[in-house]
Amino acid sequence: MSPRSGTVRGRSLAAGAAGILAATLAMPAAPGGAATAPAPRLRQLAAGGFSAYALGANGEVWAWGDDMEGQLGNGSDNTASDVPLRVVGVRRASALAASDNTAYALGEGKVWAWGDDGQGQAANGRTAYSQRRPEVIGHLSGVTEVAAGGYSAYALGEGGRVWAWGDNSMGQLGTSLSVNGEVFPHQMARLGGVERLIAGESTAYALRKGGTVWAWGDDSFAELGRRLSTPASPEPLRLPRLRGVVMIAASAFTGFALARGGTVWAWGDGSFGLLGTSPCGVRPRRKCLSSSVPVRVSGLGHVVAIAAGGQSAYALGAGGTVWAWGSNAYGQLGNGTTKASTKPVRVARLRHVVSIAAGGSAGYALEADGTVWAWGDNSYGQLGNGTTVSSAVPVRVRL
Repeated sequence: MSPRSGTVRGRSLAAGAAGILAATLAMPAAPGGAATAPAPRLRQLAAGGFSAYALGANGEVWAWGDDMEGQLGNGSDNTASDVPLRVVGVRRASALAASDNTAYALGEGKVWAWGDDGQGQAANGRTAYSQRRPEVIGHLSGVTEVAAGGYSAYALGEGGRVWAWGDNSMGQLGTSLSVNGEVFPHQMARLGGVERLIAGESTAYALRKGGTVWAWGDDSFAELGRRLSTPASPEPLRLPRLRGVVMIAASAFTGFALARGGTVWAWGDGSFGLLGTSPCGVRPRRKCLSSSVPVRVSGLGHVVAIAAGGQSAYALGAGGTVWAWGSNAYGQLGNGTTKASTKPVRVARLRHVVSIAAGGSAGYALEADGTVWAWGDNSYGQLGNGTTVSSAVPVRVRL
């Protein structure tokens, strides 16, 4: 990913810790030097292309990194930030999701959206270039989970029903390819009993009761786990070989599944070794073979969580260590090098990690004592450490 133009604003944040899965935040000084109240403890991390997000224990949201399309959600005009800033207008949120340039917060069954709306992914009935402050999406209630793809988004409702909106150029909304997109959420008729949702660039995945995985949308790199006669399918298809799945993740063109017992499986694009067992090594995509069926990522066991973004993937081990594989151009594997890896390598400096997240070319980890770490690309301050210098090892986010 190449950096884009834009200014970066840096402000200091005091750091502290307050127990398991928590970090005490302090707001940056307001314009004019007026201090603001301390922020709550952390509950979740999320990341998009060049931006990252943190959810406080009382439901407040923080953002840092790129703001070209308003994805920091504070109303500013294309002012990136290399330290976390408060997202305005979101209260009592319980979960976060982010795509390349759009972010979502879920709370009390409602969904807020902000950032890029060029394909209707803010679901406000418009296709404005950007939405710089969060707005509640209408036509949705009782939502239990939200997921974000490249220019599309998804909501999981009561009874395992799925709602989708935004771009449909590859059938990723589950409707006919003749429909370009939807500016309001619509219910997918062919899918029910869903427990988890995740999305790649133009492909979506659902984890259904019983541990099976279903996929629809783009299949250009076998993201659907099979070779189709057409490049896409709006109809959800069950992935072969996968049973007992407990968690799913997706990078741009690759899907991942965590099975009971802690094994990790991958399918789709194998560029830069992203399948974790790629026969084509670390060669770029144009020379690389993809896998049309899930293959086991080598060297991993006892995994408790997975995350993926861009062309890199991450696994959280039962002992609190983090492992990474795939592209490493910005040091996003966190092992002190910029060499891609076909096999998982251990991310340096991290212990007792309880949660992980992945951006376009950066990784994030939350430790049990509340410390947040980031590594990889920092072109827009998305590492949140007060600089724009990329790092091949984890650095502490100023939270």
